[in-house]
Amino acid sequence: MSEEIFIIIFGSIASIFVIYLYVKLIKFLQRKFGKNRYEKPVKINKKRDKKDELYSKNIIREEQGNKKCSKCGNEIEDGMIFCDKCGSRIK
Repeated sequence: MSEEIFIIIFGSIASIFVIYLYVKLIKFLQRKFGKNRYEKPVKINKKRDKKDELYSKNIIREEQGNKKCSKCGNEIEDGMIFCDKCGSRIK
């Protein structure tokens, strides 16, 4: 009786482990090759995306002619170091 219980428990644990490895493998392959295997994998460059976003915000700010706080949108005068409304540091 105890041998049968041991076999059932061991078999359950082994099958759960195999399912876990299968799910991890599928997720890895989707990240590596994309959801469609003919689709080119996308490289994510967070630093470049952040720089592009900051650059575009600065260009928009310069085109408008007046500076605005990047967090709250409050207008900022020249020479200010901190925003009057939210207190964030001006770059």
